[in-house]
Amino acid sequence: MVAVKTKNVKCAELIWDQSVYPRHRVDETHIKRIDDAEQVGQRLPPIIVCRKTRRIADGVHRWKQKIRRYGKEAEIEAIEQDYQDDAEFFLAAIALNAGHGVPLAPLDRQRILRVGEGLKLTREALCGAMAISVKRIEATSINRQAAGGTILKRSIEHMAGKPLSARQQAANDKLTGQRQDFIINQVIELLEAELINRDDPQTMAALDRLKRAIEEFV
Repeated sequence: MVAVKTKNVKCAELIWDQSVYPRHRVDETHIKRIDDAEQVGQRLPPIIVCRKTRRIADGVHRWKQKIRRYGKEAEIEAIEQDYQDDAEFFLAAIALNAGHGVPLAPLDRQRILRVGEGLKLTREALCGAMAISVKRIEATSINRQAAGGTILKRSIEHMAGKPLSARQQAANDKLTGQRQDFIINQVIELLEAELINRDDPQTMAALDRLKRAIEEFV
């Protein structure tokens, strides 16, 4: 087995090019997990960067954690790779992100299809990089897509085929993938079991907001 050569590079030298980033956003919880792991002595895998452009193909969360903990001048272990063009770089970034770390979400897949189309990549190539069948992607697109093409979270899949307002689009980005009845029943359970933390100002403020929202709704 041939050893992979790594090198330490300054975080400030690297670029997070969001135009060819497979995910629709970074996951703050994952960055915290990475930081926790490093602080207890776990060695993090090297990130993957383009040798010529210095763009990060894999490891944006690790790169962000390093900067937040140590600053932009900190060094991070990296593997340098060569890519012919943006299309090859994007396919590699998809495959690397699909292979480990936070699983690709439906909104990530939607973004990948949209960006890939702009790069003249076939749906077969994109699905191959995501390790998901074209049939499954097409089924998701048909059943959980709002008017305009937005892939819906499971909690609002009843909006399939309908237009979304800007407010609804923003909510879709923030919602979990759980069914609505599950989310509502979780709150009911906390209330009926008297498990609400009345000493937490943020919790009480959120409950007050919930009360007003329900009054307006009904």
